[in-house]
Amino acid sequence: MRSLYGSIGGLVAAAVFASVASAQVPGDNLADLVFWQPDYGTNVNNGFGANPPASAVNGNSPQAMVVDGTGRVYISDDAFNRVLSWPSLGAFDGSATLGVGSPPDRVYGQLGSFTTITANNGGVTANSLRQPRGLAVTAGGVLFVADQENHRVLRYPAGSTTADAVFGQANFGASGQNRGSGASFPNPTTPANSLSRPRTLSLDAAGNLYVSDTGNARILRVPGAVSAAAGVLPNADQVWGQADFLNVTTGTSATKFTFGALGQYFRICGTDYLFVIDNINNRILRFNLSGGTPFTAEAVYGQPTFTSSTANNGGISASSLSGPWEIQFDSVNRMYVTDAGNARVLRIPNPLGPSPAADKVLGQFDFLSGSGGLSQFQFGFFGMRGLLVTGSRDIYVADNPNRRILKFLSPLESNCPADVDGNGTVGANDLSILLTNFGAGPCSPGFDARADIDRNGSVGANDLSVLLTNFGAVCPP
Repeated sequence: MRSLYGSIGGLVAAAVFASVASAQVPGDNLADLVFWQPDYGTNVNNGFGANPPASAVNGNSPQAMVVDGTGRVYISDDAFNRVLSWPSLGAFDGSATLGVGSPPDRVYGQLGSFTTITANNGGVTANSLRQPRGLAVTAGGVLFVADQENHRVLRYPAGSTTADAVFGQANFGASGQNRGSGASFPNPTTPANSLSRPRTLSLDAAGNLYVSDTGNARILRVPGAVSAAAGVLPNADQVWGQADFLNVTTGTSATKFTFGALGQYFRICGTDYLFVIDNINNRILRFNLSGGTPFTAEAVYGQPTFTSSTANNGGISASSLSGPWEIQFDSVNRMYVTDAGNARVLRIPNPLGPSPAADKVLGQFDFLSGSGGLSQFQFGFFGMRGLLVTGSRDIYVADNPNRRILKFLSPLESNCPADVDGNGTVGANDLSILLTNFGAGPCSPGFDARADIDRNGSVGANDLSVLLTNFGAVCPP
């Protein structure tokens, strides 16, 4: 494993602003690749003034990162008014030896140009964007983009960079906040189809779209958004955070949140959930959509009660939050949180349990630290955005304040996975834990994710084979 202090000095800058690699070692808290900056100690404002102009291999304000069923990658950059896409994560990473990322092969919002960054290039149309934020994509590549400052969501058919459907506006040429009625309230004539600064997006298996309508302090569900006919998407049929589609009020309770709140849908062990990242209130709410009260949160993270909102309530810890921004889950249902105000990523192993708390942290030395920075292991303070956790549990973080994306190779996993109990040797207790969980998966009662040695989401013969092959081994420090 690399030394935290010994690795920072010997960095090699790439010739272009794409990706830079140091020696790539999984299982530690040092980034293995940096994108859009020449090294880990730089956060230049790409594309403006005397800095290098916009190109296919740089960016300035990374936001959301999503991957479709074919492996194609999409990244939104709101400062450059575009979404970039690569055929795969491997293509995005480029060559670790050369430290040069491959250029994207697709751009949304700039009329096919990789060197322009104009807001609403060519006017407000089905091809333009103005500060795009959230992304959602189907397995087949149908892409949804939250076009924040045009107060709309655009749908793009698979493979096309021209939208075929819009939500939040009456047509592709309109861009008014709340359909032109302003910031204070939704338009009373079409309240279920107006938006004010939409951000995060999510899709469920039925093709319903969940939209974070941040300027109206609500989350909307747009029914059948994936399969709906081209043109204007259907009005929302469900709302969280408001009593109805006509009112905008904020609060701190199990049913109310404040402006800027971000909703994300997940299906976990057969149950549908909506998580609302209420960042100004320094908490995350969990709504059980399969239960009897889907519009009242059943749990809160980061606060002791539904009515408290203090940052790091009770002091910074493994269960506190300050300005959280995004969550993701891995194959064994552990939750990852970008805790932006503490400049860290938290991993929560039991997010549905009675007292969820993180067991691992990225970006800080421990759970008691929360300072930001610019280095190979730190994130900028109060501005981390998108989070992507791969099947092998590599982690990509959109470090927005530092104008870069960092990749970590399975940073929160043991670099000696057969050492299930983490005591430094592979022995009888590790075997006991594995056999207790043999045949189990993340939805099995009492499942211990540590036994999933090969990280495929279940405990089976291959996990046992790896453990027995390494039985008696001493793990490297």
